[in-house]
Amino acid sequence: MNKKYIIIIIALTAIVACYIGIDSFLKWHDAGMNATRDQVQSECDQRILVLNKEIQNLEDELLKEKNFYLSPEKINDAFGRDISDLISDKNTLNPDECTAVKEALASFFNYLDNNGYSDRYNLKDGTYGFYKNTLLNLSRNPPDFSTESSEFLTLLQSLSHFSRILGRTGTQVIKDILENETDVVEPAMALFYQLIQNSTSCPTDEKMPVLKTQYQYAYFFLNTLSGKSYLMRRNSKLRILACYYALRVVQMAESKALNLYGLDPRTQAELLLYEIENHRGLLYKKTYIEHLEQIINATQDNLIPEQ
Repeated sequence: MNKKYIIIIIALTAIVACYIGIDSFLKWHDAGMNATRDQVQSECDQRILVLNKEIQNLEDELLKEKNFYLSPEKINDAFGRDISDLISDKNTLNPDECTAVKEALASFFNYLDNNGYSDRYNLKDGTYGFYKNTLLNLSRNPPDFSTESSEFLTLLQSLSHFSRILGRTGTQVIKDILENETDVVEPAMALFYQLIQNSTSCPTDEKMPVLKTQYQYAYFFLNTLSGKSYLMRRNSKLRILACYYALRVVQMAESKALNLYGLDPRTQAELLLYEIENHRGLLYKKTYIEHLEQIINATQDNLIPEQ
């Protein structure tokens, strides 16, 4: 065969082989790219699902947070007026302030009655009558926690304290109000605290618990297994508010040398301050922080030895 033809055949063979190789490589490359693309697409789809879920969770949180804040209309509906001027911590209320606080709470009980709690639980004297009886029964029967760590029976009694004192119906009424009226519970608690702490300058028909009894309940919630267990079953907002007002009572008891069990208000205040700073949806968050910082600073000053 002519040498020229041999060279041509070899060249053609090389070209065909090269073409086949390139084609195979491109098919392999395309297959690899498709696999990679499919994997990336799958990962993107999964990430999109996760992000959508996170977005939904954030929207739910924003909705919950929105519901924590009261509109002026809801404030007026529950308390009969704007109560921002009544949310203070004066040691004494003047006659006009006293009347305003009591009228706001009277409106609050009417609001609860109008929302059906009296009819639902057959409260003959309405929610205000229920409140008076509840306050009286709790004042007469403060929790016994002095030996809860060593006496199992006492522990069980403490754990069931409210159900024993208030009964099943009474406990359920309070539970329903706390769960269904979350948005108005915070200002209501502020007004109740005003009334209880100013019982001398602002007398009421119901007998308010003395400071010693208040202290016993404050200690119960802040420093006993039974009280902490009870609060842990409530939502975080209610738990924080209960601890805050309990700590205010301890502060008052400390100032009057009635801190009978030596509860350290500084430690409790530091823990609660962190929670409040990181909690959304508290109406009077700034006020709470200011008072807790006062407790911490006052306690620190007391710890500074005299020169």
